[in-house]
Amino acid sequence: MRFPKPFPIYPLLVAVAPVLSLWGHNIQELDPGAGNRALLVAVCGALVVWALWGAVTRSWYKSAILATWFWLLFYSYGIYQTPIGGKSQLGLMISDHRILLPIWGILFLDGSYLIHKYFRGRDNFIRITNAVFIFLLIIPLYQLGYHQIRSWDGAKQFTPSAAVNPISSNVSPTNKPDIYLIILDSYTRADVLQEVYGFDNQTFEENLSSLGFQITPCSLSNYGYTALSLGSMLNMDYLDNILDDFSSLDKHDLPRVYEVDRHNSVRTYLESIGYTTVSIVGYQPIAWTDSDVYYPTNPSYIASEKGIGFLSQFERMLLRATALKPIIQHNNQQFDPYDIPFNYVYEDLVRTQWYTFEKINEIREIPGPKFVFIHINYPHPPFMFRSDGSMIDDPKILSWNDGVPWEETKDEYVEAVQYVNNQIFPYVKQLTETPNPPIVILQGDHGYDTPNRLAIFNSFFVPDSIREKLYPAITPVNTFRIILDELFGADYPILEDKSFMSPLKNILDVTPYQETMPDCQP
Repeated sequence: MRFPKPFPIYPLLVAVAPVLSLWGHNIQELDPGAGNRALLVAVCGALVVWALWGAVTRSWYKSAILATWFWLLFYSYGIYQTPIGGKSQLGLMISDHRILLPIWGILFLDGSYLIHKYFRGRDNFIRITNAVFIFLLIIPLYQLGYHQIRSWDGAKQFTPSAAVNPISSNVSPTNKPDIYLIILDSYTRADVLQEVYGFDNQTFEENLSSLGFQITPCSLSNYGYTALSLGSMLNMDYLDNILDDFSSLDKHDLPRVYEVDRHNSVRTYLESIGYTTVSIVGYQPIAWTDSDVYYPTNPSYIASEKGIGFLSQFERMLLRATALKPIIQHNNQQFDPYDIPFNYVYEDLVRTQWYTFEKINEIREIPGPKFVFIHINYPHPPFMFRSDGSMIDDPKILSWNDGVPWEETKDEYVEAVQYVNNQIFPYVKQLTETPNPPIVILQGDHGYDTPNRLAIFNSFFVPDSIREKLYPAITPVNTFRIILDELFGADYPILEDKSFMSPLKNILDVTPYQETMPDCQP
């Protein structure tokens, strides 16, 4: 085949466009490399399909348009099949794969025949088609590039000392207990569980109290989302004081907040006086990948370590919109070492939860003094477990675009709380019953339901000198101000406890939030 000018690059563009579009749209919630494998497969697949058509037609022009026709049908199958939902369309139940797949096969064969017989490529057609598909890639490439640039800028602009300068950074105390910060994502307060969900969490709280935990019954988080809440807590200040231009930031600036989470003042302070940092984090954007001891929990790492071949959640989401959807939906009952059914819709999240609970038991053996940051991404939705730890066979597929429908998932949330209770209590019991027990902060970073979202479970296993400083409505911004003051004489003043809420569409657009539960209102 003679090499054409202009060259038709649109078969490659149409193959990668859905991958880049889905990746860019969800980049705020994904591991930065979530789409790498899918993108590589799409490029290789495009070249193979194009080469096969080239061998048949002996024409760059015809093979390019035939390959494009293949990919358009491949990517449109699941999109067309999904919204019909079993409803009759033109007298046919075309959501049934047994009917829809043959229809797509006929479209492919007939369309390919007509293209092969009648299509005559022209230079203008190639230029226009190339331009159309390049235009379709502008937005996702901008989203991906802008996110990466913001990540780099955040790393350059923020240093922990800009937030809070350790007043006594030259202190070298001899008594350095291990410190465990254990975050249970979306774990709400007992009064909210009782009032809104009809669930009495008294047994769990009494069990913790019997170990020596102090539970603060009226705690609110300072912000309504994980990155903001932990950024404030671990820098012991409000975000508008940590980031000078915080009021002008928008959702695209989240990488700057992630940087605040990762390289925070508490971590810097404790490292400066000889602490080893240890982290295992279920929410990848805030992972301390450069801590002294780091346990990766991203699905690809876990699968590699366990020798599991799997599709990530991003890849399954992509493939459910393609002609491979029937295979993705089919449960062939193959099991991996974690006993997760093949193609379980949340298999990577299940694997992450179990891997986290498996690995945290190794942390106790790491020599101290150590500052341990454990983030468990549960009872945050989606809900995958029953209270006894068994998996939900057919979990609800939740959309994040408009917020999670908490009123429709109350029962699942209660079971998630019970599941976490059953998993975490034996762990903290072992921690507190050691000869030299650590300080343990066991806390929710925010609640679940929207009306009471900032009401959080908050508990402390601490020496009496710290316990005496705690109060019922303490917020996380003051947690380490009290702990570092009492342990090391850091002399951080207590801040006024304030809380802020923000909409899902732009979580950096914060407004003051007031207590909602009558027994905790001032």
